[in-house]
Amino acid sequence: MATYAKPTPGEGAYKSPWLQAHFDKLASLKTGNEGLCLADVDGKGEGSLVVADATGKLRVFSGVRQRSEHPIASQGEPCAVTSFYADDRLPRVPAVAVAAGPHVYVYRSLRPFVRFTTPQIDIDKKEIDVWRQDSDAAATRSLLRSLHDGGARLSPRSLACLPMEGEQLEDHVERCRSIPFSTQDVVTCLSSVKKSLDEPDAQGLLVIGTEAKLCLVLDPTCTNITARVRLPSAPVAIKTAGVFDVDWRAYVACRDDRVYTLTSGEHKGSVVIRRPHIELETAVVGVAPGDKCVYVATADSSIRCFAAKARKQFTLHTPALYQCGNQPRVDGT
Repeated sequence: MATYAKPTPGEGAYKSPWLQAHFDKLASLKTGNEGLCLADVDGKGEGSLVVADATGKLRVFSGVRQRSEHPIASQGEPCAVTSFYADDRLPRVPAVAVAAGPHVYVYRSLRPFVRFTTPQIDIDKKEIDVWRQDSDAAATRSLLRSLHDGGARLSPRSLACLPMEGEQLEDHVERCRSIPFSTQDVVTCLSSVKKSLDEPDAQGLLVIGTEAKLCLVLDPTCTNITARVRLPSAPVAIKTAGVFDVDWRAYVACRDDRVYTLTSGEHKGSVVIRRPHIELETAVVGVAPGDKCVYVATADSSIRCFAAKARKQFTLHTPALYQCGNQPRVDGT
């Protein structure tokens, strides 16, 4: 959806294609594009707006009123939220998954149910050797910078050390040498895919993107990893289509201004990156799967449609900057 400036009364107020259903200056919502979703949290067929607020709270709205508020047990700021059906039990009530820091919290009936923690990142042995050397702070930074310039993937503690100077550098090096060498991965985006059936209330699987350039598919219990694939760049958004056990696709927008397509590999449960990739000239701000195509919105106020093999079909220029969007599912009768 593009940003829209509300017209003044008498100047085209009734010519706008946008319907302002509700506007509340005191709502105090602080979230990003991936921090809200619609979910039938009661199983009554009525959708509610679920917001993962930056203050660490899960806020649920029905109509134009907030119906409940739930704390998120995380020290990090929530970055994404999605709803999916975690099992086949009746009545059909979807679960809500919230990503914050290295954890994904799954709520059932708006109550904490299970927590998934991302696997730890393997640290380069050469980087560990540098930290174990009995050298001063400046020499440690110099060795770390040489590893970084040589293409080594450094941990956050080493990356933070590179621009530091003086007492700040000495304090940082001294403090980090007393900390065990273990780095936890961080979730950057979240989505879900149908497991076996392409039905609105079919069981789904969580799909997670992490800072370590990983895309993980969890099992129905949300405690184990079913499949994983390493991406060329860190993902920022994931959208899925199809059925995981049959034929599925995941469109992953990454920080290198590309959209990668993931699909099933030759072996059951494996995931591969399909070529060619969608390459953009500016940053990707939104992805929406369509019918045998995918829509990609970029920071230059454009929406592009790509078909199979990354063939561009058309480009639509929006009158304002694109903020967020999605393609609603319409069931034929």
